[in-house]
Amino acid sequence: MLRVLAALLAGALIGLERERARLAPRQGRVDLPGLRSFGLLGLYGGLTGVILDYNGLDHDSRLFLAALLGLGFLGLYAPYAYSRYSRSPQAGITTLIVMLIAYGSGILIGLGSIVVGVSISIAVTLTLAVKTPVERLVARMSYSELIALLEVSTSALVLGPIVKAYAPVVWGIDLYKVYIFFVIVLALSFSTYAVARVYGARGLVYSAILGGLVNSEATISSLTAILSRVPSVEDRSRILSPSTVLVIAAMEARAALLLIAATYLFLGPTPAGEAAAYSALATAPALALALVAYHKASRYASALEGFEALSPLNWSAALRSALTYLVLAAAAKLALRLGSGATILVGFLGGLANAGAAILGIASAGGGAGPGIVIAAGLVAIGAAALNKPLYADLSELTRGEALALVAWSVSLALPPMLVAALLV
Repeated sequence: MLRVLAALLAGALIGLERERARLAPRQGRVDLPGLRSFGLLGLYGGLTGVILDYNGLDHDSRLFLAALLGLGFLGLYAPYAYSRYSRSPQAGITTLIVMLIAYGSGILIGLGSIVVGVSISIAVTLTLAVKTPVERLVARMSYSELIALLEVSTSALVLGPIVKAYAPVVWGIDLYKVYIFFVIVLALSFSTYAVARVYGARGLVYSAILGGLVNSEATISSLTAILSRVPSVEDRSRILSPSTVLVIAAMEARAALLLIAATYLFLGPTPAGEAAAYSALATAPALALALVAYHKASRYASALEGFEALSPLNWSAALRSALTYLVLAAAAKLALRLGSGATILVGFLGGLANAGAAILGIASAGGGAGPGIVIAAGLVAIGAAALNKPLYADLSELTRGEALALVAWSVSLALPPMLVAALLV
């Protein structure tokens, strides 16, 4: 009875979305199956699965009854499909496909695979529900943006399984994990661009925060390139400084959380508590300034209306980050053999390239150096990641004053983590 009830609810979930589509003004299709039809269709599939798995009947009887129910489904499905296309030759096939999936997921649930069947129903419902937002997004999407999205999807879904199957483990480093790091940086940097496209000028502020959480180096590069399109130097300067603060503050918050998690994972709960305390002290100034910067940047966002956004899909930045992760994973292990000073140096040099990769590399091989040195090296990496922003910014597109302001904010926000690390050492 539990299986039958679950099959009914799984079908009804799909039917709920179809009911909404039937009642939508732009649809107006009264012949679409709705909540009751899909709920009963799921239940019908559930009964088929239950009979196939019913121990009270012999094997031949189960197959005979299940075949009868399957023929009954075809006896309903085929006339409906014929009637639908005979009345409207241009009708789509979405509903017909969804009916098959609802029946099939009901069979899976009836056979006992409740989680799988319900998960399929949820996935189908979400796919149907996002039609309108996706249509709006595609209507606004340029061909170059579509190509960029396809490049990211190919890297993750096509090349990813191939790399997983053939990537070797070299000196204890799984190269597949390096590739995953590359894909994550690439995909989330594109997501930053999408936020800016959806929300317009205000989205640039959101992109600064989201970009700092994903890849602050790529975000600074894209931010300066986008702002170069703003003709007014005054308007550009008003948004550049607070956006820089938001990028660095978001990066420091993300890196601090990563340091705490990595310390807990590789060193244990007690060092993780120490890492949390020192990280809170090190990132507090940046987070406090970020609150002020957010309100200031939002206030001036209207000055950027009409700017032409550039895609932050930066292959070189993603490749550089992945290579940094690879090099630092090996460098951290070597540095631990040279003493605590080398570990701090690895943290600084690694942070200049990518703080997350440096923290993971140091923490994963930091047992011999001691928790204090690992935490200090992680904080140094955070400070160095704040310090590197002028290296990734497109300074050629900025005035001397804007470049100096970007350097000043980078140095100022890099000092607190560095000082806390020095006190810890």
